Amino acid sequence: MVNPNDITACILAGGKSSRMGTDKGLLLLNQKPLIQHIIDAIPNSIINQIIIANSDSYSPFSIPVYSDIIPDCGPLGGIFTALKHAKTDWILLLSCDIPLINSSIIENLMHTQTDKKGIVYASNQKLHPLCGFYHVSILSEVETRLIAGELKMQELCHTIPVFAVDLPQQWANNFKNINTPTDYNTLQHEYA
Repeated sequence: MVNPNDITACILAGGKSSRMGTDKGLLLLNQKPLIQHIIDAIPNSIINQIIIANSDSYSPFSIPVYSDIIPDCGPLGGIFTALKHAKTDWILLLSCDIPLINSSIIENLMHTQTDKKGIVYASNQKLHPLCGFYHVSILSEVETRLIAGELKMQELCHTIPVFAVDLPQQWANNFKNINTPTDYNTLQHEYA
């Protein structure tokens, strides 16, 4: 189990959103920005929170915002920045484009017993690294991969390695990733 006092929740909102054409985290779902859905899903026991974004559009959320230290490296660059700024032993990494995540999903991961340096969900032999816990001791591995241009989060998870928790079927839809206007329109239609 990861102690909530030893966690910094890090919301990734710094992507280029090239497929969406606009900043994903600020898109509205039920009159609330996607990033606010993520903020609301963070269990109350986790008080340390930061946003990784390359825009000052996120300052109104009253959470410290940090730009990518190494830009244009996708989520791996985001996790590097998060690990650098965290003042706790663990980070909870959450991407702003999975707005259906909820606190039960996060708490289930948080209560997992393991000695591994990462805890993520897995379904159909696929890891879900953008909703997971990572120990700050992986910083050097992340930096090595960034320098080498090896940016895939799945590969990082296999290298660490992470502890993979089977994703319960009732939460499968909560991991819908919103990347394109079609994804967003579908989400609005289903959950408005």
